[in-house]
Amino acid sequence: MSGQRAAEKLADGDYYEANQLYRTVFHRLLKKGETEEALRVAHEATVALLKHKQAPSATDMALLLIDAFKSQALAVDDKTRGNLSLSLSLP
Repeated sequence: MSGQRAAEKLADGDYYEANQLYRTVFHRLLKKGETEEALRVAHEATVALLKHKQAPSATDMALLLIDAFKSQALAVDDKTRGNLSLSLSLP
C-alpha cells in the first residue's frame, strides 16, 4: 500500500478514506522502522488534506507527526521545524 492510493482517494473527494489510508501507511512505516519515510508521508498528507480544506483530517495527521517525534525521541532540527511550521500554517 502506498500514499499514492490515498492521494487518489483525495482527488476523488473521498476524504475519510484518504485519511484512513494515510494513517495506515504512516503506522506501517513506523512499525517497519522507516521513521523518516513515515514522517514524510505524515507531512505530505497534512499539506494535501489542508489544500482540500479537510482541517480535521489534516490536524489528525499533524498530531500523528508530532506524536512520532515524541514517541521515537527524535531530534527536531531546522528542516523538520520548518516542515511542521509549513504544515500548520497552510489555510
